[in-house]
Amino acid sequence: MLGGETMTFRRYLFWVNIFFAVVMIFCGVGTADTGGYRHRPLREVGSFATNEGEGQSDFCALVVNDGERSEFGASVSVCSPAFSRVRIEYAIEGGAAFYTAEYACNYPKITGTEGRRIVGHFIKLGYSETCAIGELYRGYAEDIERLERLFFRAGRDSEAIFSPDAKEKFAYTEACNGQRLDTSALNRAVRGEIGKTEMKFLLKTQAFEPENTPKELAKRTKYRAGFSTGYEYSKAERKANIALAASLLNGVVVPADEVFSFNKTVGRRTEERGFKSAPIISKGKLVDGIGGGVCQVSTTLYNAALYADIPIVAAKQHSAMVSYVQPSFDAMVSQYNDLRCKNNTGFPLYIAANADGKRLKISFYGMPIEKGLTVKLRSEVKEIVGCTDSVIENDGSYEIPEEGFLRISNGSNGCTSEGFVDYYMDGALVKSVKIREDRYQPMSGIVVKPTF
Repeated sequence: MLGGETMTFRRYLFWVNIFFAVVMIFCGVGTADTGGYRHRPLREVGSFATNEGEGQSDFCALVVNDGERSEFGASVSVCSPAFSRVRIEYAIEGGAAFYTAEYACNYPKITGTEGRRIVGHFIKLGYSETCAIGELYRGYAEDIERLERLFFRAGRDSEAIFSPDAKEKFAYTEACNGQRLDTSALNRAVRGEIGKTEMKFLLKTQAFEPENTPKELAKRTKYRAGFSTGYEYSKAERKANIALAASLLNGVVVPADEVFSFNKTVGRRTEERGFKSAPIISKGKLVDGIGGGVCQVSTTLYNAALYADIPIVAAKQHSAMVSYVQPSFDAMVSQYNDLRCKNNTGFPLYIAANADGKRLKISFYGMPIEKGLTVKLRSEVKEIVGCTDSVIENDGSYEIPEEGFLRISNGSNGCTSEGFVDYYMDGALVKSVKIREDRYQPMSGIVVKPTF
């Protein structure tokens, strides 16, 4: 009899186990109810304890989706047979409901203190506050991201208006503040209410300044350095070429990290563009050429760039020395030779060029040079190469004085030279850089002798 009762009890346990197995299959125990999404197999990566009151302890295993990652690292959830749910109403100013959401809670039957400890744990792991709360309330982080996009209003940057010929070189347009959701305030409010199943929060916005305000732009549009050369006694055609080239430079803005090209900015020197024939140096001699005098403009710009501590990318010497700068500080330009320098200041550079018929001045504006820094240029002549006279016969075009000879032009010596840039900090020399070594040909003088 006892054996029959035992067999009956065993059959009962068998059918009970079958029943629970079927229930588990149909109810999907071991998978998370996430709105149709079923987690991949989970693997345990660690655990931490939460405590509420003396003698009470809950241990929650931390697990990650095997093989699945997001922009925040591994997607973290808790392996649990069921989730409690919370309802959050987001309201706008005045209290009107703006958006209502219901979130599955990854940690069922926890207290508010335990929930805040869980969020704090994820923050320590490197999660943002929004994403840490999202690990407690599934879908919260995605909703906040959408709300941030919805409430965001871009500001309008202030712009610098450069007027190189005015006394005040710069004016600034007004900036307009932007607007964004005060996510930090919202997250703080949510963390304070963790543990409740019904919550309501006011969506607050905060204004923010754009990157470029008039105050910030004023700091980046200071006088940096300049240089001037004289041309008062040049011929009218040469003066006209200098003025035209300077006008094409005046007001130019060089963006950050870009290379300035003199030839691209001024363009080709042709009669169609207004340039005139005037003396130029070619192969150690003075000859007439279209655009004569433009090299004085490029040379003045070159020296201004050196004083402004702007790196020179390309510069070419004349074949003979020029009278308006020291040896090793000229910059010849032609169809085949360019002057180029790079804006390494991190902000735009502004060029002002003025030719008044007597002096040519070129200045750079932008981020000022480091406080206390002074740049000086130094030319050292290593050797003088003497010049000779070229004698030509009078073809009837010249009136020969009684002495018997007429000097048409004086010659000029040649030399070998080196150019240095010296850097002083608060008056003390801290660095000296040799930037060039040059050899200039002598230019012969021209003398006319009479014909007997």
